[in-house]
Amino acid sequence: MAKFRGMVLGFDVSEGDFFKVRYRKTRPRLVDLGLSSYAEIGPEHLKELARIKSDGWAYEDEWRWLLPLVNPEVIQGQTHYFQPFGPDLRLKKIIAGPKFRERSYEQMREMVKGMGVEVMLAQVDFAKFEVTRQRKLSLWPPVRPQTP
Repeated sequence: MAKFRGMVLGFDVSEGDFFKVRYRKTRPRLVDLGLSSYAEIGPEHLKELARIKSDGWAYEDEWRWLLPLVNPEVIQGQTHYFQPFGPDLRLKKIIAGPKFRERSYEQMREMVKGMGVEVMLAQVDFAKFEVTRQRKLSLWPPVRPQTP
């Protein structure tokens, strides 16, 4: 976590299409899915595989939401898919990693002004395996200069 340069977005979501991740010690095999070859893998098998994660991540107690990839946008030659915010998906929190340098705290707050979104910088807890709020805003990393 101390090297994390990205950010995490926290959402309020409607119940319904989410499923709890199951954690395993070993990777699933074809036989675990009732299959004998990769050619037999279909959409339902892929959904099943999306529900499985290594038990090393079990502390996350993760839930997932699978969405169809629709309305692609090409940005700088790469295809991206976005899910618009709405009543079923409301941005509530932005947690910047300790090395996040893309925007300042003030810039982040301005981007979500009036939306009821909490902006915070993360730090590793010194006593527990947890991420906590860095309360000293002076420790927000300096913004990386943008290249033209």
